[in-house]
Amino acid sequence: MVKVNVCGDCFSSTGYSSHTQGLSRALLRLNPEGVGVETLLPQNWEYKADSDLRKLITNDCRKGWNIMITHPNSAILKTGSVNQGVIPYCVFEGDKIPAGWVECLNDERFRCVFTPSEHTKKAMINSGVTNVIHVIPHGHNPEDYHPDSSLRVEGFGERFVFLFVGGWA
Repeated sequence: MVKVNVCGDCFSSTGYSSHTQGLSRALLRLNPEGVGVETLLPQNWEYKADSDLRKLITNDCRKGWNIMITHPNSAILKTGSVNQGVIPYCVFEGDKIPAGWVECLNDERFRCVFTPSEHTKKAMINSGVTNVIHVIPHGHNPEDYHPDSSLRVEGFGERFVFLFVGGWA
C-alpha cells in the first residue's frame, strides 16, 4: 500500500487545519498504517489530540507521497526532501488564485495538484495553472452526522436542505 504523509496545520481553527484533519482522517480509514501527519506540535499536544490524530502524528510516512495543505509557495520547500513526490493541495475561495501561486503550482516537480472543489479548479485554470488538477471533494461520514428532526422549520416543506459539519475560519 502507498504511504502518504499529509503536511499541514492540525491544531488551529483555520480552514487549512480543517482540510488537514479531514483528509488525513479519511485516508486513515482507508490505510491505517500508511498515513501520517506532519504538523507543528503545540505544547501538550497529546492532550489536544484524539486517538486518531495521535496515531496520524506518530505514523512516520515522510518518505511516501507528501500532500502539502498550505500555501503553494511553502509546498515547494518539501521537494528537496527524500520522498516519493510532493502534491500541493490548493484551497481558495475567489475566482482567481493569487498570481504568485500560479508559477509554483506549474512547477515541474509537482506531478499534479489536489483541490477540494470544482470552483477552485476553475479559479486555478482561469489564473493560468496548466498542471494536472485533481478534485478531491469533501464528503461527510454518515456515521458522524445525525440530523435532529425536531429542528425542522415548518412551512418550508422539503425545499431546503442544509448540511453543516464544521466551522468557517
